[in-house]
Amino acid sequence: MRNSIVLIILLLSGISGYSQSPSWTDPEKRKSQYPDNIYLTGFSSEIVKKSVNTDELRQKHLGFAKAQLVETIRINISSSATLNLENLNSESLEHFKQASVSTSEAQLSGLKSETWFDPKKKAVYAYAYIRITDLLDACKANLADNSSQLKRKIESGDNFVKTGDVEQALKTFYNCFPLLREIENNEAILVAIGKEPLPEQPVDYEFLINQRISNLRKEKHNTLDEVCFLMADGFKQQLSGNSLDDAIRIGSFTFQDTRIGSDFSSRLASTLEQKIIRQGFALKSSETLYRGLKEPDSAGYLLSGTYWKEGGSIKIIANLTDLKTGRNIAGVEEFLPQQWFTDNSVRYIAENYDQALARQKQFSQNEITGGGLFADLWTNRGKDNPIFTRGDTMRVYVRVDQPCYIRLIYYFSDGTKTLLADSRYIGEDKTNQPILLPDVFVCDAPFGAETIQMIAQTNPFKPLTIRLENGYQMILDDVGAILANVRGMKTIGKTELIAEKRLNLTTLAEK
Repeated sequence: MRNSIVLIILLLSGISGYSQSPSWTDPEKRKSQYPDNIYLTGFSSEIVKKSVNTDELRQKHLGFAKAQLVETIRINISSSATLNLENLNSESLEHFKQASVSTSEAQLSGLKSETWFDPKKKAVYAYAYIRITDLLDACKANLADNSSQLKRKIESGDNFVKTGDVEQALKTFYNCFPLLREIENNEAILVAIGKEPLPEQPVDYEFLINQRISNLRKEKHNTLDEVCFLMADGFKQQLSGNSLDDAIRIGSFTFQDTRIGSDFSSRLASTLEQKIIRQGFALKSSETLYRGLKEPDSAGYLLSGTYWKEGGSIKIIANLTDLKTGRNIAGVEEFLPQQWFTDNSVRYIAENYDQALARQKQFSQNEITGGGLFADLWTNRGKDNPIFTRGDTMRVYVRVDQPCYIRLIYYFSDGTKTLLADSRYIGEDKTNQPILLPDVFVCDAPFGAETIQMIAQTNPFKPLTIRLENGYQMILDDVGAILANVRGMKTIGKTELIAEKRLNLTTLAEK
């Protein structure tokens, strides 16, 4: 009888412990137990209003929490490239900036996660966290391993050259690019998160790879059409025998690390798309992908990249990313003579480039991370630096994981700013689902690099100074005043959560 009583007490104790919410579900305890200087974190939650599969809901929010953590890493990398490396020598600066833009998904070795469903509150919670030292140790290990793999691949390619197997040699050298991007990714994390100096590069592997590919081809290629043909052929060689289980979407190509597009961005994407189709790859358009209330960038493959001024050429870096895993599975690099741009009257930087870059530097100062809200923003052409031409229609989608107010600001290429939405409330019935804003925007002058900024917070916003002009709420405050309105030292508690999301886009007068 005594043993039975003890057993019952133990069982009741276990039930009581299980029903108690984990400490990390409370914002103040979460901040205390997982301080920002030791951990990177992501959190998501939802009040359940109807009968749902709680296991599926847990996994959904776990994905949101991980995405928020990854976004924190990306923001740190971008801010470091924009703000903190200006005093380095040009070679180191170029290397790290290139690493920052090639990062498609953070290496989350050491990531831990938890989910919780509170039956009393009818709420689901998800939490992802990683100790910074664990992340850095994993990056160092990955860096050493990838460097060894890269060296072996180059040696293997050289052996194919010696035996006269040019096709296999080219394929082997092309397969070096995803490894190169992984190396850059790990180095970027070490610099941005670990505040470590860039590791010395005794060998310029990127130069060696491009040199070997160029030697195998021998002939020079001086037009965009020829260069895009070679890029498409490079992807074909890497992916032969590795059939893709979904279609490819052609994304945007932007200048260096700036996320700023140009006339050339549009021309490059259009020409490359034609060559990719001729190589037999299945493509899907952004307009089809984002028609209706669909999740952004949720499946398939994205082909996008950057282009860099290098000597008398523009170096084009293209990466094929598996959107399910965030990993680069193939990559190519090609060079287009700058003379081609002069001959064809094509600009490779936006007309408002200096102004847009200055604005990005302002955005990068004290950028909001870890504010307790998950927010997302995209257009009917996605969120990968979309391009719109005069007369094109743009629709804007948002998503948040908790009830909150949102503010949307559009920054035009000429420096003017308009308020698209202010203190618009999103209730519990609209959380964790895409919301299509009712406004329809038609692309028109001025043209250039532009930005949509979304801020979400659980309290209404302080008012901005505005003036009505042609039906638009034009903002008179400068960028500094706009940011000071929502940034700064804040206590993140149960009543004040915040998130910020920006989307860069390019508008053109004609294709």
